[in-house]
Amino acid sequence: MNKSSAMPEPSKMMIPYIYKQIIENPSKSGTLVVWSKLDRLMWSRGETLVKHSESLIGRIYRKFIHSGALRIQKTVFDIDYPLNITIDKLAKPNDPCYLMDKTTCPEPFSHKPMFERHGGDNYERKFIVKYKNEEHEVFVRTSIASLDARTGDNAGNSPHGRHAKENTGISIVRSGRELELDQTLVSQSDPTERWWGIEVEFPPSLDELMGVTNNKQTARNFSDILGMIQQITEMQRKGKDIDEIQDELEEEGDPRAPLIILADHIYKQIVSMRKLIKEQTKGMRSKEKRYQNHEIEKTATTYTEERKNQGYVGSSDRDESLTQQEKLKVISTGLITSGVEESEAIEVAKYTVEHNLKYSFTDSSFESDAFFTVQPSGGALNIILNRSHPAYDNLIEVLEHNDKGTDRDLKERLDEASKGLKLLLAAWARYEDEIPDGDRKDEIQDARKDWGRIARKFMKN
Repeated sequence: MNKSSAMPEPSKMMIPYIYKQIIENPSKSGTLVVWSKLDRLMWSRGETLVKHSESLIGRIYRKFIHSGALRIQKTVFDIDYPLNITIDKLAKPNDPCYLMDKTTCPEPFSHKPMFERHGGDNYERKFIVKYKNEEHEVFVRTSIASLDARTGDNAGNSPHGRHAKENTGISIVRSGRELELDQTLVSQSDPTERWWGIEVEFPPSLDELMGVTNNKQTARNFSDILGMIQQITEMQRKGKDIDEIQDELEEEGDPRAPLIILADHIYKQIVSMRKLIKEQTKGMRSKEKRYQNHEIEKTATTYTEERKNQGYVGSSDRDESLTQQEKLKVISTGLITSGVEESEAIEVAKYTVEHNLKYSFTDSSFESDAFFTVQPSGGALNIILNRSHPAYDNLIEVLEHNDKGTDRDLKERLDEASKGLKLLLAAWARYEDEIPDGDRKDEIQDARKDWGRIARKFMKN
């Protein structure tokens, strides 16, 4: 076999007549790729080969296809009967960041982006990488799934969810062409990893630094640096900034040192997006539970009516005389002001007013040490759980996790919730213990007893 380190010079040839018959609108220049005698591939039929290569081709050349700079026509025909064509279509872009329209993504996202720009207009960050006494531009772009993409029953198992699963990872792009989807920082056991996207684009002048292989399919050095991110993070935790870490690598003669800043930024973006996706997941799970039957709100309302009949008056009772429209406006406005999404706030307010409930439960992420806040409005007590508080993870989230599991999974969740409740009570005990003896301590102890008396009434059944 004749081995060569360079591509042979191309020679000009006429397109064979058999292919001329089936090429749609042939241009003056282009490349004709003929796959025949497929004896070393998993798929031997033309239709199957096109189907399984569609995603990869669309992803590798997505930028050229989407901009119109490149057309890839895929045709399958019978060699003995050239006009017997079974497949003839143009390749569509497959964007792992899901910010393009008219892609291979299934409905309802085939003609509109499925993700949003993470950080809005700041979703793209330009880095100036110094290498061999020259400056080179590298772009990092980030995206995150829209709420629409994750709405519905088990969105991860939907056609577009399964499509996103196949595009999980960091897209490494060299001058517009993707080399690979790097999965170094992907948590393989977490199905929500499919809901974020990152693209890194660099020029050919950084091939050596990035460790681009001869076949232009991987960037080894960059993947290696991503694999060191835990060590880099640990060094930062001990007080070193990212510039100091880069300087140390350069002093040791590591040629990959300029890539440290890129890896650090990417990892921090992934951490940020994972947090947002987790909050999004919590909100959807709690909403699914919340709108099943409202048994808790109804029970609490019934016992509150009993207490009112016994002469106990609450400050929220004053607004019970408002009209339904007034209550609806006051409650929804109060929830929105407290950080609840507008659509959910309106839905909660509507149900509360229509069913004459005294209580509503919703949740939101807010910066506070409080596990929950009480927002009295429209004659109702609106309880907003803080998704950012650890108690939410250890109590609400662990119990409302609605994925199907074994009896063992259920027991583990119940054990976790039990631990969470005991830790919550232990925290109260310590809070009470740290209050100096005196009137305030007596008031707090009395408040605990009063709360217990109401709780006994509410929970007697």
